Amino acid sequence: MYGGKQYDIFIAYRGNSDGGQLGSRLFSELKNYTIEGEKVFKPFFAPECVKKGDNFKEAATEVLKETKIMIMLLSEGFFQGCLEEDDIVLHELKCALKNKNISFVPIVMHGFEYKKEESYLNDVFETDEINRFKHISAINYYGIYDFNVERDLVPSLIRYQEDKQRSKMVKNENMFDPDHFDIGDGRVITFGRYPQSVVNDISTVDALADGIFNQEIDIDPRTKWISMNGKHYSVAKENPFNKTTFSSGKDITAGQRNYYLVEPIVWRVLYESKESLIIISDKLLDAIPFNYTREEHMLIDGLRIPSNSWEHSNIRKWLNSEFFNISFDEFDQKRILTTKILNDEDSAYYKKIIGKPTDEKAFLASHKEIQHFKHGCAVTTDYARARGAYSSTSSSHTGHGDWWLRSPGNVSSSVENVDRRGICDLKPFCNYVNDTSASVRPVIQILKK
Repeated sequence: MYGGKQYDIFIAYRGNSDGGQLGSRLFSELKNYTIEGEKVFKPFFAPECVKKGDNFKEAATEVLKETKIMIMLLSEGFFQGCLEEDDIVLHELKCALKNKNISFVPIVMHGFEYKKEESYLNDVFETDEINRFKHISAINYYGIYDFNVERDLVPSLIRYQEDKQRSKMVKNENMFDPDHFDIGDGRVITFGRYPQSVVNDISTVDALADGIFNQEIDIDPRTKWISMNGKHYSVAKENPFNKTTFSSGKDITAGQRNYYLVEPIVWRVLYESKESLIIISDKLLDAIPFNYTREEHMLIDGLRIPSNSWEHSNIRKWLNSEFFNISFDEFDQKRILTTKILNDEDSAYYKKIIGKPTDEKAFLASHKEIQHFKHGCAVTTDYARARGAYSSTSSSHTGHGDWWLRSPGNVSSSVENVDRRGICDLKPFCNYVNDTSASVRPVIQILKK
């Protein structure tokens, strides 16, 4: 709030560019824009709104504490100017980034190119800050006569307003909207369990085999895991994707059966709130196809559904049934929250499919949710490799695999992946939905103790 007034849109521009002229026009039209006779927007444009004698920076600071949208008029040199000492635009952007509820709407003007400004961005902003305003579908401005505010800008502003309102409405439904969570620090915790390391000790292998043959070993009817001497084991037939080895260096041979030790799952904190943690597994736990068909569409209840639909995916069913039921005992399951996740166009790089929010016990991360994540590189477990997960043999990324996101890919039969290099912020790598070598890196929301 500034001067006793509440503003919901902040217009940021460079004063030595055409941005000032465009900003003045936007301010005038948005200020007077009505729907059914009621004004919709409360824009702030410094030359029009800062009182004579007031400090521009102080006014911007106050307004940006509560503003919901920042329109960035990206003229040539917009970010380069941030290198200058005491730059007003840098101050405005830094203030905006402190507001976790703000959405950025970039308008690209003639002469501006992100590639030319990349080095300046990296000099003054952190990676997670850059990701908040860089990976957004921009609005192009070709000139005053080719730009229609109502047609080209207003729909985006209204959608952002509706998104914020929707987030408020579902706040009590355990909605996971990354804009309303604190970014996690990546610390690790253990929770639940899953088969991971291959058993190499011959005496243990012989004891397990003899115990099964003589029916002297307990088998859990729920998990199908074998119990011996206080430990649990799973058995699986090896079906490697590529010529690879277990972490011990032992070759993985197609058709051979091995035992795998059931171990605590290590997780990293992706996001957190006062009450809960959003956590993602540190390792790649299994190899599960996103869907079984590579066709562009599936026929479900008479409807043609894209085969990369998260809501109707095989991997979603697996995570919320088999994985959830065997990995967490009754006590752990009570600590896991049912999470409503967003599947809208803003959650993906390829903005082709809009899905409704879904309720999950376990899920995959979206493109948007991992933009800040510094632990994209992940190692496949022995169990995942035996089950067909790709495992890199390169010297720089030995043992690392590709892992599924839930965001749709560039075609209806593909889904975004994070590759062995852990790259999340560039144009994403995609796999076909029926790929059997991509790994699963589950995400869950748990109550803090």
